[in-house]
Amino acid sequence: MGVIQAKGINPIKEALKSENESVRAAAAWSLGQMGAPTPDHAKALAEQDIPRLLLDLYRDPSSS
Repeated sequence: MGVIQAKGINPIKEALKSENESVRAAAAWSLGQMGAPTPDHAKALAEQDIPRLLLDLYRDPSSS
């Protein structure tokens, strides 16, 4: 769980919220990879509200 302990989620979360579309796509992919290994990883992302942010991007008509 090095990424969680190193607080690696927040910088990628900020990129997901504020960068251009290609960076947001890379951030979304990265967060998905970070949440996959264990339930603890997924929980860490959920605690940072990542699922809602991803859903917001998915629903955004200007997002590809």
